[in-house]
Amino acid sequence: MNKHEKWAAAAVGLMVLAGGAIFLFAPTDALQGQVQRIFYLHVSSAIAAYGCFAVVLLGGIIYLRNGSLAADRLARAGALVGLVFTTVTLVMGMLWAKPIWGTFWAWDARLTSTLVLWIIYAGYLMVRRLAEPGRQARIVSSQRLPV
Repeated sequence: MNKHEKWAAAAVGLMVLAGGAIFLFAPTDALQGQVQRIFYLHVSSAIAAYGCFAVVLLGGIIYLRNGSLAADRLARAGALVGLVFTTVTLVMGMLWAKPIWGTFWAWDARLTSTLVLWIIYAGYLMVRRLAEPGRQARIVSSQRLPV
């Protein structure tokens, strides 16, 4: 087992431990009941998603400035992981919303902006996949949109 696998195993172990703490030690909310426990996953997924997208931003900037292939790979990996975390955020939010609000989706600004963020990064990954491989795909996916 190499160094990275050991770190990954430690991270998984800590996540399992935290998952157990959610159900064994966290108190039940007086108003929302057991459903409130979804927030422990929902909020942490949202924070992780925004962290991943900061990695995409930095990787894209470094690639456009220096042409670093490592920065480009980091940006692409950050987008993929961020998309997964954003998906988890949206799904967990909908699972919480149904018993609390009586509907899976309400078109308020936070929900809609998170969905738009998900669409933008799904589009980023599609551009990366569909563009001609090489420098052109990296440049097209890292450029700013015209305002």
